[in-house]
Amino acid sequence: MDNGVIGCVARLFGGGVMAQKRLVAMPLIIIACAVLVGARAAGFTGETPLKVAVSFGPEISPDPLDGRLLLLLSTDDSAEPRFQISDTSLKSQQVFGIDVEGMKPGEERIFDSNVLGYPEGSFDDLRIGTYDVQALLHKYETFRRADGHVVKLPMDRGEGQQWNRAPGNLYSTPQKMQISVQENKTIHIRLDKSVPPIPAPATRNM
Repeated sequence: MDNGVIGCVARLFGGGVMAQKRLVAMPLIIIACAVLVGARAAGFTGETPLKVAVSFGPEISPDPLDGRLLLLLSTDDSAEPRFQISDTSLKSQQVFGIDVEGMKPGEERIFDSNVLGYPEGSFDDLRIGTYDVQALLHKYETFRRADGHVVKLPMDRGEGQQWNRAPGNLYSTPQKMQISVQENKTIHIRLDKSVPPIPAPATRNM
C-alpha cells in the first residue's frame, strides 16, 4: 500500500503502528485517504479561511497533555458527535484529527483546511449547514522502552480502547453552529469536561 495512504490513516486516527495494524478493518478510510492523497498529488489543495481553535483551562488539567485531538461535526441530534464516528461506515459523522504534544492549559491548537478528515477529506469539502460541534482529546501516555526509544500511546483505562469513552479524556459540551468554510473567522472551542472513571464492580458478600 502507498506510504502516503498509510500516513494519511495514521495521521487521521493516530497511533502510528497501531493504526497500521488496523488497516484491514478500515477499508472506507483507506479509500478516502487514497482519494485525498491523489488529489493533493495532482495539486488540488484548496485553502478555506475557516479555522477552529481548541483549548482547555487549568481547572480541567493544570498540566500539559499529549494525545490525539479530534474535531467532531454531526448533523444528527440523536447523540453526542463523539458517539457517531465509525471507521468502517460511510454513515459516519465527520471527524478531523491532529496530534498534540505538550499542549498547555490556555493554549489553542488549530484546525484548518490542511487537517485531514473523514468521511470528507478536509474543510474544503464540508457543506454549508448547521452542525453539532464537539472536540475531544484522547490522551496519550509516555513509555520509555528498554532500547532507549520513547513512544507515546493511548492506554486502555478499562473501557476497551474506546477513545470516545476512555476515562480521563477531555471533551467539550456539544454546540450547535452554522458552518461555512468560506467564512473568514475562527471558532473557539473549550474542552470543559472529563470522562469519569469507570465504576468499580460491586462486590457481593459471601
